[in-house]
Amino acid sequence: MTGPTVDPDSAPSAGRSAPPPQPPAGWYPADQPGLERWWDGRHWTEHLRPAVQPGAHPRVSVRHERIRWAGVAWGGGGGSALSTVFGAVFVVMALPPVAFALGAREAWRAVFMAFFALVLLVGAAALFVNAHFCRILERGGSTPPGGSSNP
Repeated sequence: MTGPTVDPDSAPSAGRSAPPPQPPAGWYPADQPGLERWWDGRHWTEHLRPAVQPGAHPRVSVRHERIRWAGVAWGGGGGSALSTVFGAVFVVMALPPVAFALGAREAWRAVFMAFFALVLLVGAAALFVNAHFCRILERGGSTPPGGSSNP
């Protein structure tokens, strides 16, 4: 597969040594109908996605995308607001176990409650990360397959 087409009128003449400018990174039509392939600015990658239909609202196709980061598909259902609210609920739920752990007289109870609070805080952190990626998808940005701006 070759790179996206470059206008021949904008290509340098035979006497110049400068290579033609490469098209920017992004999703371009693939060889297979109905699919788009990611162009990283220099090479085609193996990443494919369904093509956005002409006249369709772009958020419809973006809503079903997921961002892969740390081996996990982020940006799941519910949206950023729901993930943020549940993350905040988890943080609030972790406060009583922390207070109980600090005031416990037996060491085993303090360790147990601290561990329980830590589990809740890790869950809250995961929800906040998911909310971040949901916001990226809700903005309708064309995210590359790796989830970063430079795949």
